[in-house]
Amino acid sequence: MSFIQQQRRLDILLSHLNPFSLSEQNTTTNELVSLHSCSGGIHDDSNNTRLPKANDLEANENLRRFHLALKRQDRPLLPQTKSLKDLKAFYAPDSHSLSSRLLQSMEASLFSHGFTAGRERIWHLLSQDQFLIDNEWSVHQYRQQLDSQYRELMKHGLLSVESVNQDIYSLLGVLEGTVIYDMSCTAKMVKCLQLCGSCIYKLGTEKHRHLLDGINKGQDIMCFMMTELTHGSNVKGIETTATFDPTTKEFIIHSPTKSSYKIWVGNSAVYGTKACVFAQLIVNNENKGVHVFVVPIRDPLTLELYDGIQIKDIGVKQGWNAVDNGCIAFEKVRVPLDSLLNRYGEVTPDGKYVSAIKDENMRFAVTLSSLAMGRLLYCAGPTYALKAGLTTAIRYAHQRRQFGNKDQKENLIWEYPTHHDLILPMLANTFAFFSGFSTLAHDYSISDNKTQSFEDFNAIVSGVKAYICEYATPALRELRVACGGHGYSNNNRIGILMNDMCVFGTAEGDSIVLYQQLAKYLFDRVKKKQSKTTTSLSPVLQQVLTCESTNPKGQNDVLNLEFQKKALAFRVKKLLEECQSQIGSYLKQQKDFQTAWNLSLVKIIELARSYVELELLFRMQETLLKNAVDQETRDIFKTISSLFSLYMIRQNLSYYLIHEYFDIEISKMIMDETLPGLYEQLKHISLDLVEAFNIPDFLLRAPIGIHHQNYVDNTLQSIGFY
Repeated sequence: MSFIQQQRRLDILLSHLNPFSLSEQNTTTNELVSLHSCSGGIHDDSNNTRLPKANDLEANENLRRFHLALKRQDRPLLPQTKSLKDLKAFYAPDSHSLSSRLLQSMEASLFSHGFTAGRERIWHLLSQDQFLIDNEWSVHQYRQQLDSQYRELMKHGLLSVESVNQDIYSLLGVLEGTVIYDMSCTAKMVKCLQLCGSCIYKLGTEKHRHLLDGINKGQDIMCFMMTELTHGSNVKGIETTATFDPTTKEFIIHSPTKSSYKIWVGNSAVYGTKACVFAQLIVNNENKGVHVFVVPIRDPLTLELYDGIQIKDIGVKQGWNAVDNGCIAFEKVRVPLDSLLNRYGEVTPDGKYVSAIKDENMRFAVTLSSLAMGRLLYCAGPTYALKAGLTTAIRYAHQRRQFGNKDQKENLIWEYPTHHDLILPMLANTFAFFSGFSTLAHDYSISDNKTQSFEDFNAIVSGVKAYICEYATPALRELRVACGGHGYSNNNRIGILMNDMCVFGTAEGDSIVLYQQLAKYLFDRVKKKQSKTTTSLSPVLQQVLTCESTNPKGQNDVLNLEFQKKALAFRVKKLLEECQSQIGSYLKQQKDFQTAWNLSLVKIIELARSYVELELLFRMQETLLKNAVDQETRDIFKTISSLFSLYMIRQNLSYYLIHEYFDIEISKMIMDETLPGLYEQLKHISLDLVEAFNIPDFLLRAPIGIHHQNYVDNTLQSIGFY
């Protein structure tokens, strides 16, 4: 890199760091570089050019020191587990403790596939001092620090585009560490390796393989350009065009309207160097539908934008603020013929469009199928965040005291039944979510784009993703409130996790759209079964179609696992019938099918949600109970499973009463006896349950939630009292 390139790159980065105009900034560049050079910073590998690093800049030194102390105290405990029996919860005394046995049970189906090893590898890396996040940084300081850390992370080769696409278990293990460490770091990594990397890996051909090398080395920062100002979920309606010019054998990437500008593009505002751009392919004045193009957008050395590309930073967001999201306009940007990812459709040099898939809708569906893994990751991310939030809230609740009799110690807030009623169902849901994404990982690994199994996976993962994502943010908000004023502090991170999870309800698919995908799948499967064009149904759907009303006699019946499946299946079956009836009624009024569907959406979404709850119950009972390492852990998982299903029944008790599935006496028993009885069984082992979530303090970074239960001293240390 020449001196002029160094200077230009530094100018661009500092323009995002400081509120100076470019001319003012140029006069201060040398001074700023000198100021930063005292403590070492980011280096460009090409010739060790010094770039500013957020760690060098002013921040809360007390919090920084506290976080470093957590790293250093946890470093000697970092494991390299050789066998499942050796797997130990991070702070457990040994592998025979209850928390360790719960952890072994949860990961029994994952361990041999590399999940646990992937998590331990990322722990070792993130425990280094240089991987530090400070809540006091400005957005631009935070971005610079993340860019440095991401490049360092990629140097260690923990993940590559190839491994992400070939080893889902190891990826999920690494993401467990990075999500809890920092969601922006995870987002940057997923956008580069999974979104863009998978696009090139699955939609490109051999001539595109060289592009993966720059991604794997962290040299190319990738941007995924699908969403536009007026089109997000409706990808087929995007307006950006890629017109083939037969005279130059190039594609012309263009934003024909203001509404076609790409927006919410992560990594694009400051650091992005290449983009996967979704555009309408125009050949010989014919629109061939949406295709994907790899488009260079910046000089990787100077970070200057290439001609015809305009990018504006969209500013501070509710979460993920270390990811530099931008809004992009293309003005007739020319790219070579090989820019088109051409596995399913290509343009020959003489201007002919060729595709083995003649149906445009099928070609579009296959193109989007490359993104299916993302929905699985969006099931895992909120689950990890809930684990972190619950760990902090439950540990805090076992320390904080409020109110009591005059002559006695104040009560622990964990002793109040309201705390149990709020938090224990969240624990049960989180175990269900873990079972959901871990079994879906298996489904993904055995599915294939051309088989029925992939269609099943795609429908189920869409519904599960929607359900988990819409649950996580309000749940984390409740956990924040349960921690009082301490929960409101960013230092304890529950609010940060809450904000980071908020976007999950729309990213990788809006929840309402995804629920409709699942509902259409259910209608299709039932229709084929009724017309006898298929004999294969999943055990869950089989349960739905064959279930009948039952009359539980008492507590034992209600706690029976088969009864719980039947009860949730009954609601799915009735909603399915009601949806079919409602749509049929609108069709009789001479409305077209799409109008009838839209008018029935409220009930359709309720159907999809109810089916996800049943699906998660099946997956929890088939995994946690099946893989429990001993009778004690099996009994605990049975209690958790019962709490999950009976809490769902409580939430929808009016529906069951309307349809006379329960009588009043059984309903009262569930509310007043059964659920409190389950709380009683779990409240005494709640600390063991969150220990089984296996989160080191240096990742949790919450003074009120670290394991050695002294939130007063920890809080005072983190703000600098000693």
